[in-house]
Amino acid sequence: MVTIDNITTEKLPNKKKVDQLSSFLSASGDIFNRSEKNLNDLINNYKGEYENFAAFIGAGLSKPLGISDWKKLIKKMIAKCSESFIEKYNDFENSNPHNYPDIADEIFEEYRAMGNDELFFGTIKEHMEQEISSTSITLVKVILAIKCHLTTNFDTSIEEAYKFIEYFATLTNNSKDMNLVKRYLDDLNIEPKSEVDQLYYLHADINKNLFILRTKDYENFYDKTGSKQILDLLKRIYLNKHIIFIGFSFEDRFVKKCITDIAFEIKNDFEKTRTFYREHGKENKSYQRKHFLLIGKNDTTDIDFFNSFEKIGIYPVIYDKGKHIFIEKLFHYLSFIKQGITNE
Repeated sequence: MVTIDNITTEKLPNKKKVDQLSSFLSASGDIFNRSEKNLNDLINNYKGEYENFAAFIGAGLSKPLGISDWKKLIKKMIAKCSESFIEKYNDFENSNPHNYPDIADEIFEEYRAMGNDELFFGTIKEHMEQEISSTSITLVKVILAIKCHLTTNFDTSIEEAYKFIEYFATLTNNSKDMNLVKRYLDDLNIEPKSEVDQLYYLHADINKNLFILRTKDYENFYDKTGSKQILDLLKRIYLNKHIIFIGFSFEDRFVKKCITDIAFEIKNDFEKTRTFYREHGKENKSYQRKHFLLIGKNDTTDIDFFNSFEKIGIYPVIYDKGKHIFIEKLFHYLSFIKQGITNE
């Protein structure tokens, strides 16, 4: 297994490094204080059980590579429709992201009316190709710190980060496979061995050119009467691992509702179990894992934002607007903790 032993930088004392990370947080009273507390909780939980962490990676980490985000992709798809359809969505820029799957349904039917169903998936694939770089140093550092990754993205930038590490290892005469197991929509719940790295594509089967973008497809996987592949996986991960949400805005209404429902279900189960043990004077060893959301400051990241996420066990860490290097530096530090080379 490739490690970061050959990619070391300066060693920093624990407190000094954490203070440096805190300097990137949004400096606004209660928001800063709660972000700093959540950041420290994240680091302390990672120190105790780094093997039980998962990264939930959204489009925010792919966009800098030249890959279209949700909004840009839908916009490109509209541009290939008829003039009347384009006119209908001439104000698309102001559309609510919650409505994107509904618009994607309409686009699919528009392509079908044009006699070209394949244009739908072909356009998605076309705009999921990296144009600026195949991966990023941020993604490299994320996978050095964490072995389990979930993504709603359609691109291969996470895989490319693994390939980069393998390539780098050959330059340092330390060539080894990263043992990455990839799972797609039809095999999400086949659990791999714990010692291998895992990558779960929640919304795509890239090899078969299949993607979840339309409301109809979302309902097939997120409705209670539909396939349980995604629901079962998310519940298992949410229950057993600390999840760090990175570059994920929660604008996807289906994913947000799914995670909210899972969180309340787990919380309810936990409370009932704790009550049972307490009534019989016994110690209850179970506990709810904390999850974390890394997000840049914007107009919605106020105290109500904190409260709404902490209700479902997700603790926001809000960094200053535009200072996305915070994510890279955080995972740089976490990967040092994992290797046991941080000065305490």
